[in-house]
Amino acid sequence: MAQQTSQPAAKSQLSRFNCEFVDTPPKAVQTDCPVCLLVLREPHQATCCGYAFCRACIEHVRTDQKPCPTCTRKDFSVFPDLRLQRSLYELCVRCPHKAGGCQWTGELSQLEKHLNESPKLGERLATDLCPLQVISCEFQYAGCEVRLPRRDMPAHLAEEVVTHVTLMATHSQQGAAERDRQIAELKQETRALRITLAEKESEITQLKAKLEEDRLHLETMQLYSGLPAEFTMKDFERHKRDNELWCSQPFYTHLHGYKLYLRVDAHGHSDGKGTHISAVMYLMQGEFDDHLRWPFQGSVYFQLLNQLQDRNHHGDMFDFGIATAPHINRVTAGDIAPLGYGEAKFIAHSKLGRDRVLNRQFLKDDCLRFRVTRATNVGLDQVTQLERQCLAIESRVCVPPVEFTVRNFKELKNNDLDWLSPSFYTHPRGYRMCLRVFANGIDSAKGTHVTVYFYLMRGEWDSYLKWPFRGDITIQLLNHLEPKGHYEHVEHVGADKSDECTGRVTTEEKADGWSCFRFVSHHELSYDQTKNCQYLKYDSLCFRVAKVELSN
Repeated sequence: MAQQTSQPAAKSQLSRFNCEFVDTPPKAVQTDCPVCLLVLREPHQATCCGYAFCRACIEHVRTDQKPCPTCTRKDFSVFPDLRLQRSLYELCVRCPHKAGGCQWTGELSQLEKHLNESPKLGERLATDLCPLQVISCEFQYAGCEVRLPRRDMPAHLAEEVVTHVTLMATHSQQGAAERDRQIAELKQETRALRITLAEKESEITQLKAKLEEDRLHLETMQLYSGLPAEFTMKDFERHKRDNELWCSQPFYTHLHGYKLYLRVDAHGHSDGKGTHISAVMYLMQGEFDDHLRWPFQGSVYFQLLNQLQDRNHHGDMFDFGIATAPHINRVTAGDIAPLGYGEAKFIAHSKLGRDRVLNRQFLKDDCLRFRVTRATNVGLDQVTQLERQCLAIESRVCVPPVEFTVRNFKELKNNDLDWLSPSFYTHPRGYRMCLRVFANGIDSAKGTHVTVYFYLMRGEWDSYLKWPFRGDITIQLLNHLEPKGHYEHVEHVGADKSDECTGRVTTEEKADGWSCFRFVSHHELSYDQTKNCQYLKYDSLCFRVAKVELSN
């Protein structure tokens, strides 16, 4: 068996050149590195003194933030000296193993190839490889740790065939076991990902259902909210050519009001047939008809919109007060009244195009746009006494999101004064509340924090609510600089709050209330440049009750 060596492993990419030149180099060519004192490898020149260094040497100096090794200047930079490298690499050198018998000489640029420890398969038999260079066994990957001079390695390979086969078999088994372990881990990760994917798909389904619910709710709220309301009639020419009627979405004259819709005959009917657009409004069966006074006696105003500017519209008014009974009676059979009220000659076809004098155009992109602007004589005098009281109360009720401004903050803080907000309701026909702000804090927060108290108050709908109050109140201290970065606190009102605080208020006074002692510290109120945030500005704080989520 070939004798093994204990010589340490050489790197495949030499970090330094340790060799001697065949001939004395020209004096004009710098050959040695001032740091490692060996032949320059990848020379980099310093801008401070002009000396060249090995790239690895000077990078180590700069990483440690040391001065230039030659002129001791601290602030310097380096750049690759390609001209010196070209001159240097063309010089002839001897093999570093010359003392051991290697007689190779060649250009410095070929030295690394001569000493290559791991040549490619086609280069292993090349005669210019150094026979004395210590290399690793080809079966190192399988676990053979033998390192020998290149000339002794063939004997080692011939003598240790059984050992190498055994190592390869063990390595193959270990590799198979490792692959099995990785496959098992991947299967486990796949199962976890499938579970996560199923959960996400379920969440997406729930979110889609919630989104559809919110969309329908929004459409319903827009539908019930009253006027003004706008509608777009598309494919006008087709409706006109095929004598097809177009119907708008239903709308309400006001909150809790009468339900109507607009029907347009693009080709016209009666006196306007073939020359005009006819427009008719119909009463419909509505959700609030039980609370309304019948027959309907109001007037409805609507416009055909100028699509070039918000002026010079074509308007009309339908006065249901002069209409006959079938047009204005409550709809009890079916969804729509048997007869409507309108104009056979609402507008002539010739007026729909561009009018350059008035800068007006009603028909654009084969569409007409209508706006029902208002309805009169159908207000509070048309509803029942109970509905009048509810509407009167709701007209002056504030519900979240609602904002309050605390002014003269420094005066309140310096004099230990408090500020009381106007009352607000948690939701329409909900709980009545107010906030109390102590600028300088109270009890353990005094002098360091702003304290916020929450109070329940006697409200108009307390008889219909569930007591004690339970829910989450989200309150924000607003950032004055931009519409984000607000300071937010969620106050949970649960069973831990006493009934004296959360029970029904039967007197004109407020309940005992509950507090957030350390709502926000005083030092957080000033300008924060990193967050572009400032809560205290112009000696004022702005609070917003963002939402109230009830749990009962």
